[in-house]
Amino acid sequence: PQPPPAPAGPPTAVTATVRPAPRPTTKPKARPAGPSRARVRSALAGLLVPHGPAARIAKLLKRNGYTFRFDAPSSGKLVIDWDYSPPRKRHARKPKPVRVAARTVSVKKAGRISVKLKLTKRGRRLLAHAKRERLTVRVSFTPIGQPTTTRLKIIELKR
Repeated sequence: PQPPPAPAGPPTAVTATVRPAPRPTTKPKARPAGPSRARVRSALAGLLVPHGPAARIAKLLKRNGYTFRFDAPSSGKLVIDWDYSPPRKRHARKPKPVRVAARTVSVKKAGRISVKLKLTKRGRRLLAHAKRERLTVRVSFTPIGQPTTTRLKIIELKR
């Protein structure tokens, strides 16, 4: 079946309604539930350098560690390690670092917590006769459901 032929005569005007294309609906980007990386980094910055009289070698040995406060940005896991890297001897393999102190803490909620960093047996032996010692401090925090943020710094403890 063919369509009927168009009537002969003047051309007729066709009116068409043009609708604008629908705008794409963009939802606001969902922010991650936990703290920003910058917030975590600034919270960890205060843990990199021990301060006060409790951070001296004699007090560390007397108290078997170092106690500090940490303002946790959220719940998660805090890991702190103090390591001593022995000097490398000429033509020798790189010696393994000595763990001087370590602590892992599960943080239940955001807020201030008190943490005691305990010396290891080898750490006590290392510091017992040292007047000053250079250590590598590694602090990392993992908010629940987010990536780990780690900070590193070399410090010097004095007697």
